[in-house]
Amino acid sequence: MIKKKLMSVALTSIFSLALASSAFAANDGIVAIAAPNQITAAYGLTGQGITGKFTLATTSSTGYAYATVTGCGDRFTSPNVSGASGQYTTSIFLKSGCSYQVNLYNYSGGTAKAYLNNWYN
Repeated sequence: MIKKKLMSVALTSIFSLALASSAFAANDGIVAIAAPNQITAAYGLTGQGITGKFTLATTSSTGYAYATVTGCGDRFTSPNVSGASGQYTTSIFLKSGCSYQVNLYNYSGGTAKAYLNNWYN
């Protein structure tokens, strides 16, 4: 009887740990894609209390694009990116449990993409 109770407690502990660690999706990311002269957003990325990675890229030699990242009262605004292979990458600290959103403003003649990952490699 004691063995069954111990086994039950052990299994419950293992399942609880598994569920707790899956509450935040590790190595997760969102991407906003905007056609020429379009504004769009991507949302729903949960911070893990570690540094994440933000990248903004354009495909047009005319115009520019920029993005904002918001979450838990914080706001980051990227510099303008332009050029056929224009790209900007930086690290951003994403607070644990906070939900983040990327707003992409594309004023270029090509496609723009903004990526936000809750990890950095």
